[in-house]
Amino acid sequence: MAQTLEQALHLARTGESKRLARAANVLDGLPVGGWPSTNEAMHRLVDDLPFRAEREYTREQFIARAYTIEHADARTSGIYRCAL
Repeated sequence: MAQTLEQALHLARTGESKRLARAANVLDGLPVGGWPSTNEAMHRLVDDLPFRAEREYTREQFIARAYTIEHADARTSGIYRCAL
């Protein structure tokens, strides 16, 4: 049975899965958008998620639930903040 988004978020929040906990924090504090540091973090996030065939959610769905976007200033379209 494939992992659900709710299961992934629970494992990340409680620290039961170190990989998912790391995925839930990799974007924290980074700017939203195509910045090099953000793109690199997105690749690390995918590496920490289970293989796509082993989960029922997309990277984008995980990000939408694990993060909020804080609108910091006029230079960026926001900053990712971990919401777990």
